[in-house]
Amino acid sequence: MPDLDFQILSVEPLRDPATPALAFRLQVTNSKVQEPIYSIVLRCQIQIETARRRYSSQEQKRLHDLFGEPEQWAETLRSMLWANVTANIPSFTGSIIHPVPVLCAVDLTDRTAKYFNALEGGEVPIIFLFSGRVFYDSRMAGGVQVAPVPWSKEARFRFPVAIWSQAANLLEVS
Repeated sequence: MPDLDFQILSVEPLRDPATPALAFRLQVTNSKVQEPIYSIVLRCQIQIETARRRYSSQEQKRLHDLFGEPEQWAETLRSMLWANVTANIPSFTGSIIHPVPVLCAVDLTDRTAKYFNALEGGEVPIIFLFSGRVFYDSRMAGGVQVAPVPWSKEARFRFPVAIWSQAANLLEVS
């Protein structure tokens, strides 16, 4: 059975005339290097780890609608769902790098857009939580096998706020 490790290597804006989006470069590595992976249907829940970042006084004022007064943040500043996406990872042996596209809402009624637009810059800690199914070649069991991607699989990444702005600006330029 595969033993998969996930790592987000980088992110960049996608040029899309309809809606801004980002492409996260995901590296998937199977510790059983000789075991062929036919495909992975990967579900990714992306959460913003809001409590793991410091905020300037101006950012605190702009985040009031989301989290209340800074004195309340010990109770109100919680991880925030950004997106749930699915990625179909093609066949590989050993390791693969594959893009995971994520749409960026620019409507300021959206919590994620409101959050990122309130920030002056820097980085935001995010976490990808994985689940899904991996289809692999198990010669010992006689061919194709299916196994779940364990819920314990995750990848943390420090997301540059400037990338969000670049993706939103691409929509304005189009």
